[in-house]
Amino acid sequence: MQFLTDWAAGLGILIMLVLVADMLTPSDSWRPFIKFTAGLIFLFWMINPMQHLLNGAEEFTISFPEEIEKWVLAEKMNGEAVIESMSANQTAYILEQSEQNLHPLIEQACSCKIDSVEISQQSDSYKVTLLLNADNQVEHGMIIDQTASLLEISRSSVIILH
Repeated sequence: MQFLTDWAAGLGILIMLVLVADMLTPSDSWRPFIKFTAGLIFLFWMINPMQHLLNGAEEFTISFPEEIEKWVLAEKMNGEAVIESMSANQTAYILEQSEQNLHPLIEQACSCKIDSVEISQQSDSYKVTLLLNADNQVEHGMIIDQTASLLEISRSSVIILH
């Protein structure tokens, strides 16, 4: 009976640890890995009492061969690469959408025709590049001021090209 009491207490602790790990997960993309791992641990945890009852007092141990450890490491690295790729794609998509949305706003604020708006990511900031038509007669300083004011960024982050 002591075995079942210890097993139930351990199960409660395991559930709490899985819940804490799930809450501490930095992004939703890691949740499937945690749920999969937790599912495996629960599966082995549920098999343990049956093994104990069938074999008497023998302890149930699980050993992971070296090949399985290598596979787990490879899958982890593959998962991290996929997440990094998804993050880069998401950033590129957000920048593209921002460019498309800013173009008419900047044209309206500056009362001028702008050929295109490009946003480039620097290490910890963004640069906004405005491509103007050569026959555009609007003063560049005013366009820079209006764009910086509209986007609430410094003037040095706005570049005008012809």
